[in-house]
Amino acid sequence: MTEKKKRSGPSRLNPHERKRVLREERLSARRDWVKSIFDQIEAGDLTSDGAQEIIARTMYAQDIRLEHNKRRSQTDLLTGLANKDSFRTALHQATLSNRPFALLIIDVDDFKDINDKNGHSVADNILVQIGLTLSSKTKGRKENRSEDVVARWGGDEYAILLYDVADEETLFSIAERQRRAIAAHPFLVQPFTDDQERLRISATVSVGGGLYKGGRANAFFAHVDSGLYEVKRQPDSNGVVRKNRTVIV
Repeated sequence: MTEKKKRSGPSRLNPHERKRVLREERLSARRDWVKSIFDQIEAGDLTSDGAQEIIARTMYAQDIRLEHNKRRSQTDLLTGLANKDSFRTALHQATLSNRPFALLIIDVDDFKDINDKNGHSVADNILVQIGLTLSSKTKGRKENRSEDVVARWGGDEYAILLYDVADEETLFSIAERQRRAIAAHPFLVQPFTDDQERLRISATVSVGGGLYKGGRANAFFAHVDSGLYEVKRQPDSNGVVRKNRTVIV
């Protein structure tokens, strides 16, 4: 009987080694993300001023996020985003406020295929770059609200809490900006061995959104989440599974 090959990814390491490997992967992904910005400049797809604005806003968003997530238990180790527990707390607090707010849930399309084809490290790199892109576009709102929360909900799913969004047109516009940004981003990954060329990975996301209209936080999240996955499960008129789309429930 053939012995099953053990996984060698970070999840098989002891906690200390896991943190070290995740830090290295996150740093590598950040380098690739910045290099992707410079590649867009060289290709003429982005101006130097535009790139500076993207990087400055993203770094500012990182600073704000670190300030709001000082406790390690509130931060996702891989992406540096808020984690599930932190987001649950933020969502609950939002329901207790008198301010309008909305929720976006972002699911990476066919992420299992990306992981199976390219390996765990490359897949983790993609998750970090997606997190950075979502942060840059969220913080790029004209209001530039530091209270908005971007989180990795778990696995290949993200969640965004958007304060002061009170109509579906605005919410759809924000959701579409996120979806299009991911679809357009050149996901370039440098393998750990220097003799290999950088990999170019295609990735898209599906986005579900909803306006808070009252009730418990977990019920609101479940409503938006189920709405997104119900649409993704239903094939279109040609029998193709729906993905890379936005739905407001």
